[in-house]
Amino acid sequence: MAALRARLGVFFLLSVSPAQAFGRTTQLPRASTPADAAVRPWEAPAPRVPQPQLRPIVIDAGHGGKDWGAMITGRYEKDITLAVALKLRDHLQALGLGPVRMTRDSDEFIPLNGRVDDTSAWGGGLFISLHANKVFRHGPHGIVVYSFGRGHGRSDRHHRRHRKVPPLPAPPSEQVRAGAVLGAELARGLRREGLRVEALERAEYYVLKNPRTPSVLVELGYLSNPAEAKLLADPEYQDRLAAALADGLAEHVARHAPPAPAGALQARAGSGGR
Repeated sequence: MAALRARLGVFFLLSVSPAQAFGRTTQLPRASTPADAAVRPWEAPAPRVPQPQLRPIVIDAGHGGKDWGAMITGRYEKDITLAVALKLRDHLQALGLGPVRMTRDSDEFIPLNGRVDDTSAWGGGLFISLHANKVFRHGPHGIVVYSFGRGHGRSDRHHRRHRKVPPLPAPPSEQVRAGAVLGAELARGLRREGLRVEALERAEYYVLKNPRTPSVLVELGYLSNPAEAKLLADPEYQDRLAAALADGLAEHVARHAPPAPAGALQARAGSGGR
């Protein structure tokens, strides 16, 4: 009985206010503070780059496997795009811009519609496809960034060659606008690095037709230009390109919250290219 009364007494003390329990004139204990300690004002935590809400940035190394892409004096487009893609992944992860997915991380053939389907299945927030240019003249040089739209000349003709992949309609206007914004910010990041970048171009490349993910295609330079072909095969220059692309992607992610994830596209089959 004495033990029961003791427990009831404790319960009573816990059920009333501190002033009632200890008497109104009794001061509750306070943490002691050194007299010379300054009270620091509250500071907001350091801002973080907004993350894509678990929607990955998808890096597409163009070509691969049996699809060499352009080839000049032993330099293959598929090797250059993969080298830059791997470095870009590392730069993005170092910046905390994750998760990052790659349509290929080895010398593997992935059909065009497989690249689009994988991006949708992963819930990709942004998509960047890396390529290298080749024309019949040695003079043209520099980087070209494409977003979806009706192009002209070679880029407009190229998309009509994709006869072995299921047809894919043009993406919704919302994604077309978002791709153009992404392309412009990537171009700014490249120019800040001192790289030559032509005005943002439009083309109806297959990989730019994803209906759920803002998509761009970057021609990293011209293999048909001897000086630029040598640069594109240089690991230090590849790293410079990757760092500049990561800077542009970071700017984009900081400014724009990606849309919510959506479901995957239909099955895949087909061929390489763009």
